[in-house]
Amino acid sequence: MFISFVTFLIIFIVFVCFYVSKIHSNRRKKNNVVQLLSKYRTAVDEQSEASKQTTTVTYSPLNESEEIANFVKNLVIPDMPLIDELLPYSYESIFENQDSRATIESFRIIHSNLYSAQYKYEHAIKKSLNPKYALQKTFLLPSKILSWFGLSFGLIINRLISLFVWITIAFAEGIIQEIIPILSKTLLNS
Repeated sequence: MFISFVTFLIIFIVFVCFYVSKIHSNRRKKNNVVQLLSKYRTAVDEQSEASKQTTTVTYSPLNESEEIANFVKNLVIPDMPLIDELLPYSYESIFENQDSRATIESFRIIHSNLYSAQYKYEHAIKKSLNPKYALQKTFLLPSKILSWFGLSFGLIINRLISLFVWITIAFAEGIIQEIIPILSKTLLNS
């Protein structure tokens, strides 16, 4: 027999797990970006509405930008771990030792990058619907397991190792069924 049903079922389950996990991961990241953008949009709208309702006798642009910078810091800093997870570069120290204009500009940069990330994750979701990624992950699983033990090779060697392991698994049942009678005869005759 070429491959047993149980072996096929295990390989299929691994494939489905890789396939679903990639789609779920990208969808979760996109939803996090959308939630952050919505939160920031709502907060900025509320802040601008509140500043329109407040009338002061003496207007000071410096005082206003300081107030906005503090608002931005209080809004964004609690979300920094999530922002660092969603964007490809770290913003950990972006608000440290900055004047108010630089803080506001940093917020604009983060907002713009989150907006771009939203479309990047939408594209990643569409891309992950293609089963090619899950097939590659499933096929390269044996070489990935070897790399966990510190045995890393080049791309071609990893593919050859994986191919050898999958062929061995596919023919292992047939080989074992042929070897068992030979071993039992030799052991009984001894």
